[in-house]
Amino acid sequence: MKQKRIHPLIIIALFLSSIANGLNAYQYFGRQDTSSGWVFTTLCVVTFICGITSLFINKTTNKKEVN
Repeated sequence: MKQKRIHPLIIIALFLSSIANGLNAYQYFGRQDTSSGWVFTTLCVVTFICGITSLFINKTTNKKEVN
């Protein structure tokens, strides 16, 4: 399957969403609402991993285009 590049604005949005989810998790843990805190922590980790993965995909796609 041919990999396509992921638009940089989508990557930026993933990292901003990860930061926002992390801040929400911090606020929920501060209010002793641990269940919502864990939900937002999980979302933070998932969006961060998606952002890192998309950077890696773009980097490998660029290398294949040069060769």
